[in-house]
Amino acid sequence: MTFTQKTWQEFVAHEKTSLQPFLTKHNLVLTPEQPHISGERFLMSGPKVVLLATNMQGVPYVIKTTENPESKKEIEAERHTNTILKELPFAYKKILSPSEHIYTKEGKRIIIVTEFIKETTPFLTLSLKKQFDLILGAFTMLAGAHATTASHQKITQYSFDVWDADAYKNAASRFVHNAGICSDVSSTLLTTLKKAIRLFNSNPDTITRYCGFLTHNDFVPHNFRFSGDAIYLIDQSSLVFGNKHESWARLMNYMNLHNPALERALDTFVLKNYASEEYDSLRSMRIYKLIELLSYHCNAVKTSSGDIQTLSKARVCFWEAVLVSIFENSQLQEHIRTQYIAQRNNLRSTAETARQKTLGQL
Repeated sequence: MTFTQKTWQEFVAHEKTSLQPFLTKHNLVLTPEQPHISGERFLMSGPKVVLLATNMQGVPYVIKTTENPESKKEIEAERHTNTILKELPFAYKKILSPSEHIYTKEGKRIIIVTEFIKETTPFLTLSLKKQFDLILGAFTMLAGAHATTASHQKITQYSFDVWDADAYKNAASRFVHNAGICSDVSSTLLTTLKKAIRLFNSNPDTITRYCGFLTHNDFVPHNFRFSGDAIYLIDQSSLVFGNKHESWARLMNYMNLHNPALERALDTFVLKNYASEEYDSLRSMRIYKLIELLSYHCNAVKTSSGDIQTLSKARVCFWEAVLVSIFENSQLQEHIRTQYIAQRNNLRSTAETARQKTLGQL
């Protein structure tokens, strides 16, 4: 289901009204700030809502709810994944995730309420060293779950999406095809994408070598929260068994925009401390994740209008430049980054700016 801003607002209003009896029954009150339903969220959300609420004592919770059959399956699958993670027998380190508070079905609706992990300081405002240490700890936590035996693989195939080199190759081809709709946005985009897919497909053995690991395919700050020295994964629907470096790649590409110093630190760390094959796998997965991101923003160009469409076009051009920098093993030129940020800030709505501030991404 694809939403426009208007139809999304109507959907959210309906969901809030339908949820009110449940909230009253459990003494929960929705918070004024709702970053998971505001701003540009309609571009990336299916027919379910994620809401923040507190009880009468001010204890915060996260509520996920839907009546949509497919979205109910997603929430059930995420809940099952969370349960399996806590009992995964071959995980070297405990996988941290929020605990469940309420799970119920009311008529056609499913509702799950989980704890809200409080952060005293937004991740991006921490010192570089603290960010690096937390991220490295999270990657170590994920890599500690490696399905190496038949019994391990039996557990993963029934509880997680499992990705191998062929699955990544097929997905990359779909992303390139979908991104073709933006050839009028950038005259060089199709050429860049063809080079990207060629480079990615040239390295299947390395991709395969580092598959079988627990990885988070959308590992960015709004999908994890930290408490003390521990990182909690809050989007279990994005956990798969696939290439070890997919989570690294997603985060490092993100940091190319939000904190280039952390991106460079992680890149240097892998280059100096791991086998060359690992660095090659990381580079290939960075290319793959950028193809995926470009496909997403190209679709946003197609489905949006006005300032959001203009911003989506700018995002296509920016992430294409990042992709080229990965090809060339070079740093993105700072003026490309700063010019894009200025354009983005100028085009963002007040609601989206507030949402990003709440998420700690400004």
